[in-house]
Amino acid sequence: MKKILLITCILTLTVLFGMQRRQIDKDVQVFKKWELTKDLNLTEKQAEVFFPRVNELENNLERIRKEENKLYREMNRMIDENAVQKKRMDEILDQISDLERQKIELIHDHMKNLDDVLTPEQMAKYGVFEQKFKRQMKKKLKNSRFK
Repeated sequence: MKKILLITCILTLTVLFGMQRRQIDKDVQVFKKWELTKDLNLTEKQAEVFFPRVNELENNLERIRKEENKLYREMNRMIDENAVQKKRMDEILDQISDLERQKIELIHDHMKNLDDVLTPEQMAKYGVFEQKFKRQMKKKLKNSRFK
């Protein structure tokens, strides 16, 4: 009986933490879009064209990240099982390199194709936004941990 109760509690906590994590991710994305709109001073017309393109980029990058994570998990599994083979490691490293190139191309093409939506100044601000946003989020997280 105690084991069933313990398993039930663990499963409940796992589900709750998963839901909380998804909500946090969603909140961060909403905050990020709000900050982007503010920093770039987007008009409503610009936002209608800009954000679907940003969403498409983020979806493509997420797909690539999932593929990369799958490859890293395979590498970790091989390490854990003491079954690392040079040939397979070379293949995995080549695949990861290809995925990194795909990410760079996606971002490059995305930025190049925004000239019909954003002004040159807005494009420059957008180009540095991600780093600025990550620093801002790290600072907020750090401050919230020490309060």
